[in-house]
Amino acid sequence: FLLQQSKDSFDSRPALPQNFVEFRQLVQDVTRGFQMKPLSLADPSTTIEQHQKLITVERIRADTQAVRNWGYPQQVKRIVSDLFSSLDDTIEQRIGVRVGCLVEMWFQILDVVEYRINQHRNLVMPALRAKNIETAIKEYYQAFPDLTSSPEDLSAFVQEKDLTLDGLRAIIFSQSDLRLKHIYTLTLDTFVDAYPKAVNPEALKNVLDAWSLSFGDLSDWNPEHLFLGNPVWQKPLIKLEVGTYFCPVITLFLNYFIDIMEAIIKPHAEIYKKYEERRGKFLEQEIYQLFQKAFPSAKLYQGSQWFDATTKKTFETDLLVLLDSYLLVVEAKSGRVTEATKRGAFESLKKIVKKLMVEPSIQSKRFSDYLKNNLGLHQFKNRKGELNEVDCSKVREVVRLSITLESLGTLFCRSTDLKKAGLIASDIEMSPTMSLAHLEIIFEILEGSCEKLHYLVRRAEFEKNADYNGDEIDLLAFYLDTGFNIVNPDFTQKCLSLLGMSNIFDPFFMKELPKSETPKPQRKLTRWWRSIIQHIESRQSERWTEVGCVLLNFTHDDQTKFEEGFKRIKKIVNKFWELPDHNNTCILTNEIFPERGAVAGF
Repeated sequence: FLLQQSKDSFDSRPALPQNFVEFRQLVQDVTRGFQMKPLSLADPSTTIEQHQKLITVERIRADTQAVRNWGYPQQVKRIVSDLFSSLDDTIEQRIGVRVGCLVEMWFQILDVVEYRINQHRNLVMPALRAKNIETAIKEYYQAFPDLTSSPEDLSAFVQEKDLTLDGLRAIIFSQSDLRLKHIYTLTLDTFVDAYPKAVNPEALKNVLDAWSLSFGDLSDWNPEHLFLGNPVWQKPLIKLEVGTYFCPVITLFLNYFIDIMEAIIKPHAEIYKKYEERRGKFLEQEIYQLFQKAFPSAKLYQGSQWFDATTKKTFETDLLVLLDSYLLVVEAKSGRVTEATKRGAFESLKKIVKKLMVEPSIQSKRFSDYLKNNLGLHQFKNRKGELNEVDCSKVREVVRLSITLESLGTLFCRSTDLKKAGLIASDIEMSPTMSLAHLEIIFEILEGSCEKLHYLVRRAEFEKNADYNGDEIDLLAFYLDTGFNIVNPDFTQKCLSLLGMSNIFDPFFMKELPKSETPKPQRKLTRWWRSIIQHIESRQSERWTEVGCVLLNFTHDDQTKFEEGFKRIKKIVNKFWELPDHNNTCILTNEIFPERGAVAGF
């Protein structure tokens, strides 16, 4: 809104606190009104599909408007740097900067701003903590010696207005805030210093100008479009004058890092074409490395090509992960989520859903059916012309998964809603879809191969049967709490609000201390139960993954009850072992989901 006005149209006097309170309330009211407007215009006589279509579109728009980061800062930093790394030499030759260095520069700018904030706070705090009026005035003028008024002037004002110490503190606080603009004012020199290697200032200035807007630049924009297509998201800097910039939302670049880096290379068609090719290869390699680390005893096969006799076509599966009696079929989709999709344009949304969710689901289902019907040793050629020898003779369950480079927020987790909205055909068996960043978080949080595998197995079932709101990391938090073991048989009839549950991971991923010193959220398991699963993973007897998944199918309460029952059995056996009919077994079954197996203690 600010950038819709010219710079000289503003009053030079600072706004008062009450003006900001009023402005904030107006923005909140307008935002709420904008969100409700489409729903208020909906025809109450619409069909269920049309109603669900409207809700789905509004969910997308709400995600877009919320500007929620797609990963934690260190993830964003690594993924964006690695994505462009193979092109950095070419980019530097043509444009004069390296994307990896620009990424590092932004994080250095964060540190600069944080330092300035702390510096300002340290200056003003002695005055705010003073025990009397005289000391408060003295500390204030010592902290800011460039003040145009004198301590005597402020003391006279306090006496004239009969201010208390708290009243004086409020004035000092408000007056000191007028100096905050310097915190977010960044010069070209600031960016040059933050850039981790020598750089041509003119080349860097060109990049900064491309990321900037000036006052009045948005004068012709429709204000309603700013909610869902805000140019500020891709241009987070306000250009005040040549070589001087203002960054009012310093962390905004985190959510749009890929977009603002793409903006640098888009004018260079040759580089951009190579980048488009790089996205797919990068995603496949990242997925391979994540699964290799998550399941160290598994066999991994990339790019398996196979012939389907039904369609008479050759298909390719991006990654196969053979882990004991489980086979994971993983598809990678590097397609981007368009701006039109983020704004809720239905036809664009339909195309993206088809490309990123439906097509990989169909592909993985086709291949998994082929393998289930043809258990045994297979030889698949890969892109390099080598043979992937995959022995499926002992496979008892196939798990399908689709991984994307970009995210559609909560929508990726709600294939059932997408079917109701007509975006997905009702007869398609969808595989879970999640972004690369979310998969990385899942594997970072979950312990051991069994827990990671169990999440992926139960994740598909939960999405199919439960009604909920939340994204992938909200689901992960819910899994840690429940294991997706919902004891209420009517849970499918109730909408679970999971939004915000992912906040439990913030202390672990955001804390400055090393991760070893920050408690990591864990699945709720008793110590005995966890040690049994660890023992199973260390021995890896035949079908150990199935045993581990059965154990993880039980709630913390079930585990506790079974342990108590087993302790009683031990006492009985110790005392009555010579009697032929002594009780030496306890059984744990899942009354709600008996198909999930049972545990016997002997």
